[in-house]
Amino acid sequence: MHSDHIGGLTTHDGKSVFTNAEVYVAKAENDFWLSPEIATKAPKEAQEFFQAAQAISAPYITSGKRHTFSGSDEIAEGIKIVPLPGHTPGHTGYEFNSKGQKILFWGDIIHAARAQLKHPEIAAVFDIDPAAAVATRAKLLPILAVEDILVASPHLPFPGLGRLQKNGDAYSWAPVVFADQWVPR
Repeated sequence: MHSDHIGGLTTHDGKSVFTNAEVYVAKAENDFWLSPEIATKAPKEAQEFFQAAQAISAPYITSGKRHTFSGSDEIAEGIKIVPLPGHTPGHTGYEFNSKGQKILFWGDIIHAARAQLKHPEIAAVFDIDPAAAVATRAKLLPILAVEDILVASPHLPFPGLGRLQKNGDAYSWAPVVFADQWVPR
């Protein structure tokens, strides 16, 4: 398979999909995963992640549709970039704000909820920079709890949406109520 068939620009049978998509990646993330020097120094078990990042990125780079960003700019009305380094160098969250409500898609800030919500100072083996991951949690979690911001998280119990509550030095997760039926308002 050629790299121009990977990453969503074409399907396995050559049909184009998302041909107008523009991909935005944190510059620190881009520079890390696409660096041949860093990749060759990475442990053997991490090589597949570098190879995947390079293969997925290739068609967007070739087409000129891959862009990098730095900082915490608003990328569109109501969508803000939130730098959350530690898990990876350019790990990024996305905050959506509409009608006075906010939701933060935080990615891999928490991996083991039962441990890391009680002890945010615990790093996960998956964090590339454990100290930065701990520092990011130390800064982020209190803000989310005080401001009562809705969080979307891939590593917290279904449905992965909820709010943080502060309990002394620890946090607890209050998931949103899930209903499997559409309830019109």
